[in-house]
Amino acid sequence: MPNALQSCLLLLLFVPSAISALPIQAPACSNLDAHAPPASGSTHLMSIDSDGAWVLAGDREAASVGRVEVFRVLGDELEHAQTLTAPNPAGGDLFGHAVAVHGNVLAVGRPTHSSGDGSGAVHIFSLDAGVWQHALVLTNPQPSGVCKFGAVVQLSATRLVVGVHSCS
Repeated sequence: MPNALQSCLLLLLFVPSAISALPIQAPACSNLDAHAPPASGSTHLMSIDSDGAWVLAGDREAASVGRVEVFRVLGDELEHAQTLTAPNPAGGDLFGHAVAVHGNVLAVGRPTHSSGDGSGAVHIFSLDAGVWQHALVLTNPQPSGVCKFGAVVQLSATRLVVGVHSCS
């Protein structure tokens, strides 16, 4: 039986392309299980995104610092490509709370990251020779410990939109 992370990926990948073929057949679950990363940490899936070529699954509570699992879409199957973690992990930062991917750019929200004030951050990764590399960190332009910059992220071809939570 797939765990919570695998079940959510299954719904994202197979339901949109097979609405008329519901219910989803068990072999689809088996295919997904075969490409899931080894179990480690928690399975507190918090966010998920796909651009058709890549699927991201954010687990903000894995090992208390968070992670993002990156899968490559190969036809109707997934291949686990990489596990992303924060370059400077700290407990409770919620890395992976929000994720977005578009082409060769990936954004990861880390809404309680502290640069002294706990106002949050967004990590940008770029695809280089098939590997996602950390490129830069965006921090709240108006820092406040209650804003949680990076609670929501969204990417398009020309824009990155970052949301905050509980900002006064």
